[in-house]
Amino acid sequence: MRRPTVTVLTPTYNHERFIGPCIESVLAQTYPHWEMIVIDDGSTDGAPDAVRRYADPRIRYVRQQNKGVAGLGETYRSALALARGELVTILSGDDAWPPCKLEVQVPELEDEAVAACFGRGVMIDQDGREIGTVPRGRVNRVLNRPVGSLLRELLVHSFLPSFTYLVSRRALERIGGFVQPQGVLGVDSPTILHLALQGEFHFLDMPLGYWRVHRSQSTATHRLEQARSDAAYALGFFSSLPEELKRLTGWTERALARRLRRDVMNAHFEVGRRLLAAGRSDEALRWFGRAVWHGGLMTKMKGMVGSACAVLGVDLERVARIAGRPALR
Repeated sequence: MRRPTVTVLTPTYNHERFIGPCIESVLAQTYPHWEMIVIDDGSTDGAPDAVRRYADPRIRYVRQQNKGVAGLGETYRSALALARGELVTILSGDDAWPPCKLEVQVPELEDEAVAACFGRGVMIDQDGREIGTVPRGRVNRVLNRPVGSLLRELLVHSFLPSFTYLVSRRALERIGGFVQPQGVLGVDSPTILHLALQGEFHFLDMPLGYWRVHRSQSTATHRLEQARSDAAYALGFFSSLPEELKRLTGWTERALARRLRRDVMNAHFEVGRRLLAAGRSDEALRWFGRAVWHGGLMTKMKGMVGSACAVLGVDLERVARIAGRPALR
């Protein structure tokens, strides 16, 4: 029986230090039927040479002019047009996988009712040390049954880590590929909202991806802008739903808008948290101060804790684990 091919889309920008381990984690997969398309967004470091050192014919290298975070959806769609696989996954050039990832996920997508499969994600620092794991706690194995039922959570929190996705190309093409409307910085949240109208999600309770937090990571300082654009998109997406689906989510437009505003305020703290994890304590302190200034009561409290950790050199992620709070996401 022919096994499906998995297309691995790898966007990279100035990941000279990390692109080697990223590619090697794909080469180490126990499932051999994959292709990897590395899309270089105009790197100015040694990343192109680092990629070219790998001669495996399953790896293709494509270089483009820099489009940045705002053009990530276009980058993904261009790469998808080159893809030959029936299944699709994203692996950023600074991230990595465990060897079993594809082997355990591919069978889940044999069921045509399934649009995507996820697992637990592990956050690591620039030296590969574990910071935390998401999501925390129990997660049902089968999600979004009936189709659309997971929208209640996904409208306010994409709690399933995108760096562990494996997606049905058929489902992805039904929504027009990766979704990033003009003015929206994120690709993951809009895309997963649309995929939630296409099929079930299966969750495997094991680590299926490593997300690296490091000093040059663009997503850290874009967090607030992304939170704002994601919130605006989620509210518009909700407004466009048929009335029966709106009722299924349990949200009203007013309640959803209030919750999303709270999440945007909390993003000041999240930026500080990511910067602190990346070793940028002075910048983190400024963002924690903004969380104290702009946030509600809970965000103010978290901002004060973050500020204390930044000043005293305390590991905020360790404090979060002791307090039973979610890890970085």
